[in-house]
Amino acid sequence: IVLVTGVQTCALPIFPTFAQFKAGASSNLAFYVLVICNASTIPGRYLAVPLCNRFGPARTMCGFALAASITLFGWVAVKSVTGTIVWAVLIALFMGPLAVIYPIIVPRLSPDPALIGTRMGISSAAAALGTLVGFPVTSALDDIGTGTFWKSQVFNACCMLGGALLMVYVYYKMPSRDG
Repeated sequence: IVLVTGVQTCALPIFPTFAQFKAGASSNLAFYVLVICNASTIPGRYLAVPLCNRFGPARTMCGFALAASITLFGWVAVKSVTGTIVWAVLIALFMGPLAVIYPIIVPRLSPDPALIGTRMGISSAAAALGTLVGFPVTSALDDIGTGTFWKSQVFNACCMLGGALLMVYVYYKMPSRDG
């Protein structure tokens, strides 16, 4: 859960840099790519609720994380401004639900209701640590001068794929298989 939410927040800040230095967008449009991406998370967040009710939160989160990892791997092929905007909308649709599903999973994994708040805090702190460390790592992997972003793109995609695979483990550790 932590890996998925940590990747979500460390991948987003490099979109404007990628749009400007790799896809050739103006600095104004590059800024708006992040705005478009953030606005595009809204439909995905609303879509997560009925899917969680139908398939359970762990399976839903795993599905969205797997779709996000595939989309992150596809980011390597994006070269144009139009492709960047379309890609940003798609990744936002898949990553948006990840932020709203994990608070549903943590209480289901906690055997003692008195520990739910503690576990939510620990998982949020761990995700924040992933964000704190992840962004400098992905930034160090980028080379703006040559327009080389594939290293950070593959790094983010691999981390998201790892998080999706770990969600399979979480599903099997849930007390009841409705999650």
